[in-house]
Amino acid sequence: MFVLSALAGGPLGGVMIDRVGPRMSVCFGLGLGAVGIGGLMLASHPALAALAAAVAGLGASMAGPATDTALAKAVAPEEHSTVFSVKHFLHNIGMGAGSIAGALVINPQDSASYTLPFLLDLAATLTGALLGLFLPKTAEKEGHLLEHTRGRGYASIARDPDLRKLLGVTLGLFAGGFGAFSVALPAYMAMGLGLDTRLLSVWLTVNTAVVITVQLIALWLIRGRRRTRVLSVLAAVWASAWGLVLVAGVVDMAGAVVLVLFSAAVFGVGETLFAPTLPVLINAVAPPDALGRYNGAFAFTATVGNATVMLASGLLLEAGLASVLFTGRLVVCCRDTARTAARRRQAPGPR
Repeated sequence: MFVLSALAGGPLGGVMIDRVGPRMSVCFGLGLGAVGIGGLMLASHPALAALAAAVAGLGASMAGPATDTALAKAVAPEEHSTVFSVKHFLHNIGMGAGSIAGALVINPQDSASYTLPFLLDLAATLTGALLGLFLPKTAEKEGHLLEHTRGRGYASIARDPDLRKLLGVTLGLFAGGFGAFSVALPAYMAMGLGLDTRLLSVWLTVNTAVVITVQLIALWLIRGRRRTRVLSVLAAVWASAWGLVLVAGVVDMAGAVVLVLFSAAVFGVGETLFAPTLPVLINAVAPPDALGRYNGAFAFTATVGNATVMLASGLLLEAGLASVLFTGRLVVCCRDTARTAARRRQAPGPR
C-alpha cells in the first residue's frame, strides 16, 4: 500500500508545489506522513494498518519532490550539484543511524520493541514538518504563480523531449539500480545464494559507509564534467556491481560473501554519482513555473521503476528461475541506461 499510494503522491505533490509553493508542500507532505506513522502505531487491524501505510506513502512521496524543488529554488543553479550531493550525504547518514538504532532496540520476538523506533520516526517526521515552516518563501512571494500554472498539467510538460529522455534514464536507473539493489539483491542473497540473513546488515552497512565516505569526494572529482557523461559512468559502475553478483553465484560460499560485500561498495560508489547529476538535470530543464511538476514526474518515474523491479523480482524468485537470468536482466537494463545517457545532449544550465 505504501508503494501504491506513492505512485499518486509524486504527481499530486508536483501540482501542489507549483500552486502553493514548496514550503507548504513540504510541511503538508511530512505532516501527512506523520499521520500515517501514527496510524501504523495504533492500528489494531490489518485493514487499518494498510490504510495508515497508504497515508504514510502518500505523504512521503509528496514531500520528496517538494524538498527537491525547495533546494533548487534556494540556491543558484551552479550550486545544484553541491546541494543535492549534500542532501544525499545526509540522507545516508540518517538511514545509517536509523538502521543502527533499529538493530539495537528491536527484538523480533517482542512486538512491543517496535514502539520506540516508530516513536522516533514520528518525532523526526514532525520535526521536519515544523522546520519546513522556516524554508525560504520562494514560490509564495510570486503572487502570479497560481495564474501562470492554471491549465498547465502534466500533459504540457510531457511534450518536453528533454524531460522524456531524462525520465527514460530515471526509469532504467531505478529499475536496474536503486530498486534492484534494495529489493532484488537481498532476496537473491538469501534465496539464491543461501547466505545468512544476518549478512544483510553488514552488506547495508558497507554500502552506507561508502556513500558517506565518498559522496563529497565524488562531487569534487566530477566538478566541471558533463553530467550526461557522469551518468554513463554511473550506469557502467552499477553494471560492474551486478557482474560481481553474477560471479558470486558460481563460487564457493566464502567467495560469494566477499563478492556480495564488494558489490555493495561498488554500488555505493555509483550512488555518489547519482545525486549531483540526474536530479540536477531535471531541475535544469524545468521552466521556473513548472519545477514542481518536473520533480513530481521524476518522483513518479522513480517509484514506477522501484515497483516494477519489486514485482519482477518476486515473480522470478517464486518461479525458481536461474539467478544468472535474473541478474543478467539487471545488467542489460544498466547497459541500456548508459547508452541512453550517452546519447542525450547536455542540458541547459551549468555543467
